[in-house]
Amino acid sequence: MAKVYVQIAIETEERADRWACRSPEFGFTVYGKTRDAARQEVNKALSALLKSFHGDLDAIERFLKKREVRFYDIQRDHQSPPAPIDHARARIQYGIRSGPRPASTEVSLEEVLVA
Repeated sequence: MAKVYVQIAIETEERADRWACRSPEFGFTVYGKTRDAARQEVNKALSALLKSFHGDLDAIERFLKKREVRFYDIQRDHQSPPAPIDHARARIQYGIRSGPRPASTEVSLEEVLVA
């Protein structure tokens, strides 16, 4: 199974009845009843998006470069796994204001299965 590691911004906002997570790099918004549920939907959306390339890892790499998304090690089956990721260091959180409710943005390193 091939994997890609992408570093993206995730804007998280509490709404009246749910949480929303938006990816500015990819232009999608996902929702969940809780913050964690919405956050999990981000990875599902990324996975669906990158799986739409049907395992063409070169096309995925070109797509990510065109979108100016920082990515690490598109891992192909025959490669050894990349160095362990320090997820605590990969996540940087800071607050922003957008609209009547405060939102936050984090930079997150996501591991996505692509084939």
